[in-house]
Amino acid sequence: MSNLRALTGFFSACLITVSTLSTAYGQVNDKLLYLGIHAINDVWRHSSINYGIGMSGRFQYPLTPKIAITARAGLEVYRITGSYIVPTTSLGYGYNPISGYGFNTIQNSFYAYPVNATGYNIPVMLGPRVYVTRQLHIDLNAGADIAVSRTMLTAVRVEPEIGYTIPLGNGKMLDINTSYLTNFIQGSGLFSVGTAYGLPFPR
Repeated sequence: MSNLRALTGFFSACLITVSTLSTAYGQVNDKLLYLGIHAINDVWRHSSINYGIGMSGRFQYPLTPKIAITARAGLEVYRITGSYIVPTTSLGYGYNPISGYGFNTIQNSFYAYPVNATGYNIPVMLGPRVYVTRQLHIDLNAGADIAVSRTMLTAVRVEPEIGYTIPLGNGKMLDINTSYLTNFIQGSGLFSVGTAYGLPFPR
């Protein structure tokens, strides 16, 4: 909950900052379609995800010259390392020195098998994008991770993001971005770095 309050406070501060700017930012005057790829790495020792890669499409719809709403969906592939716990039962032998008799015992234990697997999920998110300068923007994406494989879990996803947009001419854009994605479960924090190519959306 404290993480959520921190994210909300950060985004509110950025909204106040951008409201004081008067310059119109051309890249949010038109609808854009971004096609991107990103690399993902875990940042917590409790995480079972080692790394991942994703691809996505994002639609950007302008609300004001500085603020837009974006919708994003894609596919992510993760490399997962974990353990499979197997209970074991074995027969043991004991000796009673008082009676002089031996006896059988049943011993219960657990054995952990290391497991390497691949996980697939579909992230679907919606959120505001605010241009703090002509090219620097911040985003707050919220939605869900939809599990495609049994190794993944469908869950809520929150992803604050910061990026830098480079105009390429003819309304095309190159966006370089980084983000932190989490569902607030222990070990769920992941760090992402990506790039996306933006095209003007047909009117």
